[in-house]
Amino acid sequence: MKPASISARRTLLQITLAAVALGIPFCMVGEQPFLRLDVRLSTLFLAGTALRIDESFLLLLLGLLAVALFSLLTIVLGRVWCGWGCPQTVLNDLTLLLASLLERPFATKRAGRIAYPAAAAIISLVLPGFLLTLFMPPSDVVWALSHPGDNLSASIAFTAVALFLFIDLTLVRRSFCRSFCPYGRFQAVLMDRGTLTLSFDEERRRECLHCGACVRACPMGVDIRQGFQIECINCGRCIDACANRLHQAERGLIGYRSGDGASGVRLGYKTVTVAAAVLILAATLVWDVRSRSDATFAIRRVVSGAPDQLPDGSRIQVWQAVIGNRRQEPTSFSLQVPPMSGAILGGPVSDIRVEPNESMTVTFSLRIPPASGRQPGRFELRLTRAGERVARAWIPHD
Repeated sequence: MKPASISARRTLLQITLAAVALGIPFCMVGEQPFLRLDVRLSTLFLAGTALRIDESFLLLLLGLLAVALFSLLTIVLGRVWCGWGCPQTVLNDLTLLLASLLERPFATKRAGRIAYPAAAAIISLVLPGFLLTLFMPPSDVVWALSHPGDNLSASIAFTAVALFLFIDLTLVRRSFCRSFCPYGRFQAVLMDRGTLTLSFDEERRRECLHCGACVRACPMGVDIRQGFQIECINCGRCIDACANRLHQAERGLIGYRSGDGASGVRLGYKTVTVAAAVLILAATLVWDVRSRSDATFAIRRVVSGAPDQLPDGSRIQVWQAVIGNRRQEPTSFSLQVPPMSGAILGGPVSDIRVEPNESMTVTFSLRIPPASGRQPGRFELRLTRAGERVARAWIPHD
């Protein structure tokens, strides 16, 4: 391994992650966005699948899967997420990189003082627009920002996020990771003997030059020679600093090792348990998404006192049906009851047009024939599309 190879790899990964994150809102799967939480439609689009806000069970599974994945990442690789992929770290590192690029043509002390705030300002002005595309189509974002008076909510959100980012990048910076982020404390609970951490080679302590390069390179101010510390974010800067000072790239005094001192990742019972949970949650989520209906159907009684009694003994009940269309094109539905039930539907129960990812409430009446010994205790109400039943509900006789 050559000197500074860890930093080079980390920077390459962070640039790649930033490019992917900025490009995801523009990626489409068919006619659907790859990732977007559409506030107007109350729908989460994920990998071409639309999850409406009323599908709380699927959203719960998705949240549990995300927690399990992060837990597994922490158990196996420690705080490598903090040092390599966390948005707070990535933004701070990329701001430093951009500042160095801005400073390079001038190479003066004044340019050095101005470069970092300028880089922070550039990122703070560019990023909010891309963040808005996670909640709105890109074309709507462009229109909203070019017509701020016609869309105050988008303009206020853009300004607030830009101000927040600039304060974070110029004032908060790494202090959030050291003092406020709960993820480091959460890691202490999840770590086991197989967790990958940065550690100092105690057997070669005599080779240490006591130059302090590893401490100066650490963004968290950790002295890795004092043993594991929860503030360490596994970024690997100390590896490069030590190797550069010793001029021994292949055998630096600091390296990635598992918690028991072995080189590389080791599997423990926590790893196996959480990995099994990830697989179970992922399989359950995929199964539920693939097997779900593309229409939702629910009914509720309209409270209007006792049912109206007709002269022939029939009764009239008033109900409301809530029909949801999960398809990506307008769909026409109809409400039906089996002919043998003797019940008759009234109202707009045919050709009910529902727009994509929207719901419609339909009020209808149900005429119940006079009671007889063979009459069922409840009536089946069918939701049909193109003559085929897609859902059903039950209406009690009384």
